[in-house]
Amino acid sequence: MRALTQNIIILVCGMVVSLLLVFFGIQPILDSLSNLHDEVRAQKTEVLTLDQQILAFKTAQSDLSKAERKSDIDQAIAKREQLVEAVKDVEAAISLTNSQHTLQIYDQNEPGFAKEAAVIPNRVGITEIPYTLNVTNDFVGLLNVLSYLEHLPHFTEVSRIDLSSETIPAEGGRVIRTGKVFGSINGVFFMESGQ
Repeated sequence: MRALTQNIIILVCGMVVSLLLVFFGIQPILDSLSNLHDEVRAQKTEVLTLDQQILAFKTAQSDLSKAERKSDIDQAIAKREQLVEAVKDVEAAISLTNSQHTLQIYDQNEPGFAKEAAVIPNRVGITEIPYTLNVTNDFVGLLNVLSYLEHLPHFTEVSRIDLSSETIPAEGGRVIRTGKVFGSINGVFFMESGQ
């Protein structure tokens, strides 16, 4: 064999060995490094998410420690015996608006009472006591009544509001609106059921 042929064979064998080394040695190592890099990136993202959640929790905890009137929150859902206080709060709020009103509270255990669907389905430990509040005032006064109802210390949920205006007949079959509004508000008081 000549020296040139030997050199070509050595060169070809070297190239084959190099290619085999790249495909079977270096490429799997590079793939595993790429997978490790992806795992590290995912872990960094998870750590950042956890850091943000910890920061949000600490902020919420700090805000909660600054909260005032915490005892009012505990008493927002009153016991059944304290329904009188909730009714007094409603009537006091309405009296601030100089509205005429009637408040009717329904006993769900009374025969002939048609039970409506619960405001909170599948509730545990809470009883809903339905009521109807009929209010007469001008429109702004009625809006004030709703505003006061919204800010009462006892939880109540308004489920329906019907408004109509007072009218008087006039000449020629016309109707004059007096500015007085009749409002009917259906809702529920939330009470602890003692279960």
